[in-house]
Amino acid sequence: MIAAHMVPVVMADPGRYVYTEKNAEYRLTIDVSKDMTVAIVFDTPNKHVTGGHLPIRRQAGDTYGIDFNGTMEGVHYWYSGIQSVYPDIEFQDGDLTTLTYVTGDSVSVTFGGKKLELVRQAFNWQVGEFVYTEDDFPSPFHHISYTVHENGQVDIHFLCFDVLSSTVSFTLADSKRPTYYKTYDLVPAVNVAKLKANVRMICSGGAFNPNDLNQVVFADTSTIFVVIHGTRYTLNRV
Repeated sequence: MIAAHMVPVVMADPGRYVYTEKNAEYRLTIDVSKDMTVAIVFDTPNKHVTGGHLPIRRQAGDTYGIDFNGTMEGVHYWYSGIQSVYPDIEFQDGDLTTLTYVTGDSVSVTFGGKKLELVRQAFNWQVGEFVYTEDDFPSPFHHISYTVHENGQVDIHFLCFDVLSSTVSFTLADSKRPTYYKTYDLVPAVNVAKLKANVRMICSGGAFNPNDLNQVVFADTSTIFVVIHGTRYTLNRV
């Protein structure tokens, strides 16, 4: 059995992507992990099946092929599981064999011969330290650290040119701004200005945009997204 906001795609952005059939007959969920594997969850009102984790490999552009070499049945590994709880589906060649990023917050697959677009579903905040290092993606920031505590406090500091910024602390609050998925604001807002000033003192990169460093998205249990200079940065749990 089978175990927004338009963001440009740089790589296979991790996270959970969901499509709900218009009559709520089923829901298809695909989890993309930072280790370039995918898992699937298929729900009906009464039953569900799960499957994965299977590797994905870039084919062309923003399309990734799902590698079923580790299964005896190939893609039928997923087909048979789904049909066991949703027998009305008629699979076509190519169904659930590739994953295409439409934006950094949505992916498409074919299912029953039709193209489905799955959109990001973010997670509740997670406790831990999440970091970005310059090796992950060229940037003016050598190291970024967000430490999230059990009480919802988050401590943030940057490292540039071997100089460590002062740590600025915030509380995570559900965003009051319209968002396509769960997003947290950093409060109080006055501390955002303090954080930007600290970073400008030690890092290059120019002026900040008004929306930079204001929010945090938990893409999954081990990944967060923050926006700096209009670019999405991925920070991973350590």
